[in-house]
Amino acid sequence: GSELISLLDSRVNQLTITSGAKLPTLDLVIADELRQLQSPVPVGLPSGIGLESVVPGGIPIDRVTTIFGESGSFKSTVKNAIVYAIASAGHTVVDCSFEDSNSLTAARWISRDTGVGYGAIASRTVRMVDPKLPSLATAGRVIAAGDMNPTMDEVIRVARQYKRMAGAKAVVVDYIQLLEGPSQKEALDDAMRRAQILAKRENLALIFVSQVKQDIGSNYERKNPRPNMYDPIGSSSIRTATKLGVGVFRPFNHCKAPVDENGPYGLYARLRDVWPEGQEAFDLVYPEFLELIVAKQVAG
Repeated sequence: GSELISLLDSRVNQLTITSGAKLPTLDLVIADELRQLQSPVPVGLPSGIGLESVVPGGIPIDRVTTIFGESGSFKSTVKNAIVYAIASAGHTVVDCSFEDSNSLTAARWISRDTGVGYGAIASRTVRMVDPKLPSLATAGRVIAAGDMNPTMDEVIRVARQYKRMAGAKAVVVDYIQLLEGPSQKEALDDAMRRAQILAKRENLALIFVSQVKQDIGSNYERKNPRPNMYDPIGSSSIRTATKLGVGVFRPFNHCKAPVDENGPYGLYARLRDVWPEGQEAFDLVYPEFLELIVAKQVAG
């Protein structure tokens, strides 16, 4: 309550006087945080996936966001939706997709902007000369940078370069387990520590995509196979450095036909029973369902 705040505030003032440092008092820190939350000016970047309903401001700037999930759970699809939303809002995004070449990454964003099929653009079977095609304003704000060496040194170099040259607001790494180092744990420990510093110093949103352990569903201690922040592979530093964690779960990967209304897939079993077009229609769309799990928030 107010007594605790007063006590802490008094202690901060004592420390300030003792050390000679100009530390902000607790009441000023709290007032500033509340002012930012109430300000009409966005405190973060748009997510494009509705995170703003539960996370104030959306994707945090000067923090680390981690998107995590099993293989085949469409983590990169969620990442792409976030990248496109940030670029659509007028911000430059550096996309370090280590699994794809720069040309394939660029083709993906051009396809998103124009409506022309990704395969047609990637295979060069369509020529981008039709004057009726929309401008590439959004795609042009996404910088494909996946062809670099997959090291944190290179990520930092590219981030700083495009921060200076293009005013980049976000840097995306997909996926972080591909970063090279003496060992995976050492590479990830180093990457997460330096990512926190980079985000703060350069006022950048760092967005990482992470793989998780593949035996979540078969782990007898876990009744619920949905991922959490303890599941990313390689290092616990992923959990400790992350300020916003977004888990991606595809129920179809674990339960092909939801019928038990009391189990972990009970929601889908109940939806199947009341689906307006019938159960067969539900079975056709069920593989497309994704769950987003906010595992950690900037605001606590």
